[in-house]
Amino acid sequence: MSKPDQSVTPMMAQFLKIKEDHPSALLFYRMGDFYELFFDDAVAAAQALDITLTKRGKHQGADIPMCGVPVHAAEGYLLNLIRKGFRVAVCEQLENPQEAKKRGAKSVVKRGVVRLVTPGTLTEKFSGQFCSGAQPELPVLGRYFDRRSAL
Repeated sequence: MSKPDQSVTPMMAQFLKIKEDHPSALLFYRMGDFYELFFDDAVAAAQALDITLTKRGKHQGADIPMCGVPVHAAEGYLLNLIRKGFRVAVCEQLENPQEAKKRGAKSVVKRGVVRLVTPGTLTEKFSGQFCSGAQPELPVLGRYFDRRSAL
């Protein structure tokens, strides 16, 4: 594994490490009430979802592309991405910000991928919608796992 770039923020270093573990998936990175996407993931998702592409800071002298979707609407965005052939790794906050602050003022909230969404299966939220007579174009897979069992 490569050493983190000392010029990036601790949050961005965490994002890059998690992304390194899921290179073939878009990374929905939970930040409060939004899932944020960065770098090439943001460019691809913004284009696929027709949402605004913006930027957040710099990395190696270049702007970091960024886009995001509200957590409360994430399932719909996931469905659209899956229908367009993307894989998505959903990265959640594994502790609350108050717990992180106990480790120090600049500590980053622990995060980890808790769900991989890929073409081929159905999420609980959409199963009723697809069974109500609507013809699914492509169902969605939600594979959940407990991070402790992966260690």
